[in-house]
Amino acid sequence: MTASSSRLSVGLDCDDRRVTALHQAVLASVPGRLRVSTRRRADIMLVCGSRSHWLEEVASAIDAGVRGILVAAPGRAAPEQVQRIAAHAKAAGTAVAVDTAYAADRAWRRALPDMKRDLESAALLDSVVTATSQTTLFTALLDQLAVVRPLVGSGGLELVHQATDQYAVSGAASGAAVSLTGIISGLGGEELQVDLVGVDRRWRARWYGDVLARPTELTRYDKDGEVSYPPVYESFLVAWNDYLIALVFLRSTPKFTLPIGLQTFFQQNSTDWGPVMAVAVIMMIPPILVFAILNRFFSVGGIGGSLAGQ
Repeated sequence: MTASSSRLSVGLDCDDRRVTALHQAVLASVPGRLRVSTRRRADIMLVCGSRSHWLEEVASAIDAGVRGILVAAPGRAAPEQVQRIAAHAKAAGTAVAVDTAYAADRAWRRALPDMKRDLESAALLDSVVTATSQTTLFTALLDQLAVVRPLVGSGGLELVHQATDQYAVSGAASGAAVSLTGIISGLGGEELQVDLVGVDRRWRARWYGDVLARPTELTRYDKDGEVSYPPVYESFLVAWNDYLIALVFLRSTPKFTLPIGLQTFFQQNSTDWGPVMAVAVIMMIPPILVFAILNRFFSVGGIGGSLAGQ
């Protein structure tokens, strides 16, 4: 198979600009394997779940022979219709995936086996998701269920409260009480928190959905104290510019990162702007070198849409 034939085209046909922009940013970091296409027929199709007829679009894409379908922010649908679409996709050999905000996080997936063992002796699994007014409660619930389902399974949960700006789901799993809460608030960004409270251990995981590639905060508490799992960054620039995590965990001055070093030039009453600008320029050199060396890989994903069909 040649390099050109192994490339896959991705059709981004979505009314939600926020969803489309996010996926374009992700595709831009994939070196040469995927390219954005404006054609009706593409190898992979992005279907916007906020449309009322998104299931019909999925069925049409399957009939058109696409190799994969990504459903972003799916809305409500009849279970029977979803099952029919799933059977149709399986028969056609089409991969259909639902885009969720947090469940695929690598740090979370690595911690799941340990958390499953602790769930057997746990008393409570509590999860709260906070979304902005732009996100529906249904989407927030899907993201929350995608995270906790590997722990609690697919049954035993019941919707006990529903309002225009919140919901509550309760149940039990492995003897532990399960509480899932969703709240829409315009005061802050998107965030999901999961707490597993046991006799000997407690787990806390926190995701921030308002910042692309921001790592998950995953902490385990036991008799020996607090253990924070190393953050898994999905972006070089986010890791390079991170200030808060380095400030909290680094205690030795020689190990301080450049963002912390830059902060030391700011004094309470005055700032020497000459050294500040010099350090800022030094901080820019490594990212510039990385993107200069790997530019041919990034540019293929970034401008693939404008070159479609040429």
